[in-house]
Amino acid sequence: MARVHGVSEKLQSPHYDAFVVPGPTNGTPSKTFKEMMTDPRVLRFFVDIQNKTRLETNLQASGVLPSRNSFEARAMRVVVSTFCVPPKTLKHPEIRKAIINAAKAYPISDPESTLATDSEKQALINSIRTEIEKYAGPINISEYVRTAIISAVEEYRVSNHAYEDPEGYLISEIQDAFEAGCESGNTFLSELIYNSVTSLLVGEKIMIEMPTFWFPAGAGVNSGDGSVMNHGEPDPMATFRFAEPVMIEPQQSFRVEMQFPRDVPRAVATATGPLRIWVVLDGYLTRDVQ
Repeated sequence: MARVHGVSEKLQSPHYDAFVVPGPTNGTPSKTFKEMMTDPRVLRFFVDIQNKTRLETNLQASGVLPSRNSFEARAMRVVVSTFCVPPKTLKHPEIRKAIINAAKAYPISDPESTLATDSEKQALINSIRTEIEKYAGPINISEYVRTAIISAVEEYRVSNHAYEDPEGYLISEIQDAFEAGCESGNTFLSELIYNSVTSLLVGEKIMIEMPTFWFPAGAGVNSGDGSVMNHGEPDPMATFRFAEPVMIEPQQSFRVEMQFPRDVPRAVATATGPLRIWVVLDGYLTRDVQ
């Protein structure tokens, strides 16, 4: 569509970009947060937009606005996706049946048997994950939850005769693992925002720099039962606004950096996907009328 030269329009148009930790694909395990970092102590946003979907960025070019557009940034927020699986989900009869069937197919059956291979362990996790995701959508299985599931299944296979209700024991143990996984999700968020510093740079000039907790999300879900993590209230008004707008001129480079001055905390470094961290710049875009 042709542009009308000399005539511009101004509209509210947030710009966002995400750091992505992918989940498992084609049977391969999830990546960890640390594995996806290209710099050992810094995440950079609005810089690398290659191979990202519209869910992960709406920037058309890395680090600059398209054409002669300018942007008046009024607010900045950091949004973290939740990856908690409520333990009550496992009470679904189909999920319960799938977990029991996967446990029965697991090769460990007596204390003297050969330990399961990594591929057999992964097959167990993939089988359980697939069934849960039919009813709960994409889920995150951290290394802690993965290890706890394998341990519970091995105990079920080796010692199920020692329990009055071995299947109930198995489901209960896996429920506890996912409950602990929810708690570790909250730990991940706390460690992230209290151990990092987020900066907005226009050109090479720092326009604002504060610990990440200063930029609450103002977005996301609120379960009301403590099983979903949030970086602040899920209200678009509950976020940080600049006292004066920050101007990004046409073709001027900009980026946001999240730095970990004392290295990446273990709870963050070992977090597995699927996981996304968005930085959102909210404000007004000025562009040519088309």
